[in-house]
Amino acid sequence: MALPWLLPDPIAGGMWLVNPSRSGGVAQNGQEQVVVSLAMRQRAQWTIPLRTAAEIRSARELFGLAQGKAVSILMPVFEPKKSRTATLSASAAIRATIVSITLTAGPAPEAGSHFGIGNHAYLITDVDDLGAGAYTMNFLPPLRAAASSGAAAKFDAAVCEMNLTTDENPILLDVMRYAMLDLSFVEAF
Repeated sequence: MALPWLLPDPIAGGMWLVNPSRSGGVAQNGQEQVVVSLAMRQRAQWTIPLRTAAEIRSARELFGLAQGKAVSILMPVFEPKKSRTATLSASAAIRATIVSITLTAGPAPEAGSHFGIGNHAYLITDVDDLGAGAYTMNFLPPLRAAASSGAAAKFDAAVCEMNLTTDENPILLDVMRYAMLDLSFVEAF
């Protein structure tokens, strides 16, 4: 079971796809064949300020419960909030890279944004407006689990189940009162 996020919001960082392509290297004639790898994962790196004693204790608690990188954490997808409510209008199979959604509130989804289904986050690569609040969205990485029609497509409350990338995440206090964390995560599934 994944741990809840117990840290303040980051002040810098981002989330991106790693391992999106494969190559056998450059051939003797100078050509290189590169193919898409559906084994890609989400990565994230955040700079997080700890400004109070309570925030420092919460960070220590999270690192203790995570047992280094052994236990996953439900990391929020830190995107600007646009108050969207949407559900899947058709079931989608595991490994799918396109879903159909019905948007019931908020602005249209946008390529380059993240959304979530369950405890996984996806990067929208293309959006097709079908009218009347219906959209199809292409996304990466491939769907981590099958999703049923009516499942929530989360835009404002999307999370991604992640693991810390290292066992060592020291909290080094500045003037014995504050700390700045630089944390790196990789998607767990």
